[in-house]
Parts: sequence; structure tokens; C-alpha cells
Amino acid sequence: MFSRSFKRVSEPATRDDLEQATTQLRGEMKTMGEDLRGEMKTMGEELRGEIGQLRDDMKAMEARLQRYIGEASSHAANVMMENVGRLVAPVDEKYKDLPGRHVQLRADFDTHAADLRLHTRQPAAPAKRARRPRSR
Repeated sequence: MFSRSFKRVSEPATRDDLEQATTQLRGEMKTMGEDLRGEMKTMGEELRGEIGQLRDDMKAMEARLQRYIGEASSHAANVMMENVGRLVAPVDEKYKDLPGRHVQLRADFDTHAADLRLHTRQPAAPAKRARRPRSR
């Protein structure tokens, strides 16, 4: 670690020794900081790549889920329409001639209403009196 080795532990360190040790430690700390920043940058890039891949995977899953929900809801709607059709079919069969009968019934009514000999006229209603304005 230190380039200068001490011959005796009991020998006091000089100012130059301390400055040299401090400089060496600062250099090692700087190198370690740069290495750590490099590793963190690499990890950040990897993490961004993984997050991007995760987003792509989630978008694909969303598309598949939307497609599945669309297909399932369409199938459910078709099944419901088939069931309603089965329930309504007897009623449709029973009243299928109703539109034709309605046309004939309307024609008969119009002919009857147009025959003035069958209906008496109502007497004319008496004329309404005009109101006087209120006095204040």
C-alpha cells in the first residue's frame, strides 16, 4: 500500500512521510471513486436496458390481454344473442302476421271514420267571453 516502508515502528513519521501517505491515499481514493462511478454507470445502463425490455414485454402483454378480452366479450355477446333469439323465436312466430293485420285494421278504421253518415256532429261550443282586466 505505502511505497515507503518504515524500518522501525517506534520511529516518528516526518511531515514528508505524512504528505506522501496522504497523497497516495487521495490517489487511491480517486481511483476507487472513478472505478465505482464506472461500475455504477454500467449498472445504470444495464438497468435502463432491462427496464426498457420490461416495458416492451408489458406492452406486448397488454396487447395480448386486450385481444383476449375483445375475443371473450365478442364470444359472450354472441352466446347471449343466440339465447335471446331462442327465447324470442316463439313470440316472433306467433305474431309474424301482425304487420299485415295492422295495415288492414288501419284501412278499415280510416274508411269508417270517413263515413259521415255513421257519426253525428257535436254542437258548436258557446263563444267564450272576454275577460275584463283586473283593477288595481
